[in-house]
Amino acid sequence: MCGIAGEWRFDGAPVDRRAVREMTRRLAHRGPDGAGFHFDGTLGLGHRRLAVIDAAGGAQPLSNEDASLWLVCNGHVDDAREQGVRLAGRGHSLRTGSDCEVILHLYEDDPLRFVERIGGMFAFALWDARRRRLVLARDPFGIKPLYYVRDARRLRFASEPGALAAAPGFDRRVDPRALADCLTRLAIDDTRSIWRDVRRLPAAHVLVVEADGASTLRRYHEPPPARTPARAGRPADAARTLVRRLDASVERCLRADGPVGVFLSGGLDSSAVVALASRHCPGLPTFSARIAAPGFDEGPFARLVAQRFRTTHHEISIDATTAARALPALFEDLDEPFADASVVPTHLLARFARGHVKAVLGGEGLDELHGGNFWHRRLDLAADALAAWPGAGTPLGGLPSAAFRRRLGAWQPAASLPPHARLASRRERRLSDDLRRYLPADLLHKCDRAGMLAGLEIRVPALSRPFADHATGLPVAWRVDRHSGKKLLRRAFAALLPPPVLTRRKRGFALPIDAWLWQPGPFRDQVADLLFSPRCRQRGLFRQRYVQRLWDEHARLRALHGYRLWALFVIEAWHRRHVDGPATGHAA
Repeated sequence: MCGIAGEWRFDGAPVDRRAVREMTRRLAHRGPDGAGFHFDGTLGLGHRRLAVIDAAGGAQPLSNEDASLWLVCNGHVDDAREQGVRLAGRGHSLRTGSDCEVILHLYEDDPLRFVERIGGMFAFALWDARRRRLVLARDPFGIKPLYYVRDARRLRFASEPGALAAAPGFDRRVDPRALADCLTRLAIDDTRSIWRDVRRLPAAHVLVVEADGASTLRRYHEPPPARTPARAGRPADAARTLVRRLDASVERCLRADGPVGVFLSGGLDSSAVVALASRHCPGLPTFSARIAAPGFDEGPFARLVAQRFRTTHHEISIDATTAARALPALFEDLDEPFADASVVPTHLLARFARGHVKAVLGGEGLDELHGGNFWHRRLDLAADALAAWPGAGTPLGGLPSAAFRRRLGAWQPAASLPPHARLASRRERRLSDDLRRYLPADLLHKCDRAGMLAGLEIRVPALSRPFADHATGLPVAWRVDRHSGKKLLRRAFAALLPPPVLTRRKRGFALPIDAWLWQPGPFRDQVADLLFSPRCRQRGLFRQRYVQRLWDEHARLRALHGYRLWALFVIEAWHRRHVDGPATGHAA
């Protein structure tokens, strides 16, 4: 896991080396083990390294045999061992043990379609010096981020938008559509950023920029559509295949020069990963966060799984005071507003785990592949799911001010579904939308930022292409119906996991925001201090009378508005640090 940055001047001017170095320096938290650069006249590449594989020889930028190709990559190519054997058989010479080096040789074999053959999670920039061509690519599900900004003279890219903002001449105008995303969906859409001119390279896309600045953006992967039960064989066979493919993915994700752990919540997803990882790693390190609030503590379930598979288990406890202490530093480091409050315990758990390992596995993706999210279990999927889903509707109602609405204009979200999914059933469309919008914009974004701020690599075995493509090709009725989700997943792990884990209802990894914003204490005080400060009123983004009404109703328990108030707090805290400037901090 690393951070990458770079600049290409396709107008022929020399690259701004100081800008490349400064952008790379801003990513030091993503790669605390070293920095590397490559400059080629109009091109500059920067890399910050977290050394998980081949600490001695895997420093980047990497080059091929004749130094005509150069690569900076953030991620983990999980099938690099198998790819390396095939490449060596075709005459390629791999000089390091880095998993990322295979990307260069795959490009040599097939410059047009090489991305389709890369397994794992990645975001990279590849420089073809002979063709004077820059290639940017991102993994099929958007596990790793890649941002870019371009004009008529140059293109700059980085793993985080804050690095781009460090370069000279950066346009710091905020995109109001991104703020709207944060208010209505908790997270910014995966195709844009908080800054108006900065875009995220979409998941499963490759961007090729030629010597004259002409560019081509192409989607290289679509998950296969769901089959009908008549064409899918037997559920029992599919369940065995599911376990076999997930086990292979887990084994590949455990490859590292040091120990790799697992985030264990005690839910079905993380418990399934632990059950398989423990086969390959005796004494597997597992890490859990216990939320000190009734109905939120999953610790007993996590301990049950840890005991079953004899893991080396570690726990931390998080209460309102612990969370409040973490907020100032977290908002100092997050360079985009992100209103999913689970980023707080995820980051605290990542900091704790980093004291033991450099990489962990997570269970993200299994809910989205197998219909485990709660909105799929509503009786009326077309209405109830859309009303409850964080990615739809306008839960904050009339909160934005008239000035904010004017800035937003008539924007409407673009259709995100592939053509074959638009002809599918409502359940298929919802599952597809989970994968294409909710997963990369919220869950994977959270994992990347919460982990990398702690210098921890979070790997996601459920989103390997062999496993994920198998899952999306299964009949929807095998995965989810009106009464339950993850039906086939439960069947597949029935013989491995303790019954209480198999039968429990999904809780999700969340904070008791409603309770903590009702109870007096430092957590509630921080939120109130920002929302009702003179600076927040002067900013004019929100209707203060409406904010006061939400606060009063919540305080009197007439209605629970905790998550609405939290979203406002996040946006105001981000403005304090990244718009007003670091010197102003969090003062009123």
